[in-house]
Amino acid sequence: MYLFSRILSRLVFLLRSTNQHGVHSPFVFKYLTQCLYEKGYRNRTKFQQIALKSIPYFEYRSIYIPAETGLKTILKEAYPGLVFGKAPYDLIAFEKRQVLDIDLEELAPLCHNDSAILIEGIRDTPGGLAAWELLCTDPRVTVSIDFYYGGILFFRKEQEKQHFRIRI
Repeated sequence: MYLFSRILSRLVFLLRSTNQHGVHSPFVFKYLTQCLYEKGYRNRTKFQQIALKSIPYFEYRSIYIPAETGLKTILKEAYPGLVFGKAPYDLIAFEKRQVLDIDLEELAPLCHNDSAILIEGIRDTPGGLAAWELLCTDPRVTVSIDFYYGGILFFRKEQEKQHFRIRI
C-alpha cells in the first residue's frame, strides 16, 4: 500500500509541476536556469545537488545544519570557506525527517532578507507534506519551491508571495 501511495504522489506531483517554462517569476526562473538546471555533482542526491549548487549561486557564507550529518561534511569539503553556526544565516538546511521539527518563530530572527531554508524529504514522513504546506503559508515566506524530493523557502521582502512545484 505504501508503494502505491508513493507512486500516486509522484504522478500527482508530475501532473501539477512545471519546469522553467511555466515559471513567471524572474527570480525563480533565473535560479532554475542559471543554477539548478546546470550540470554537476552527479554522484549526489537531489537534495545535496540543490545545496551544492545554491551556495555559490547565492554566495552563501553562513550555514546552519541542526544535526551533524553527511551534508555538513560534503559542504565543508566542497566549500572550505563556509562558516557553520554563526547567525544571521544565509542558508538553513534540514535533512530527512526533520520537516516536522521546523519552527519558523525560532528560525526567522536568525535569518535575513536573502536567507533560505532548504528541507529534504517533505513527503517522507506522515504529516511531512502538511507541515511543508503550513510553512509555505507563513507570511514571512515569500517564495516556496517544492522539488518533490524536498523544498526551499525564501524570505525575500521585495518578492510577491508565490509557490512553485518544479521538476528537476
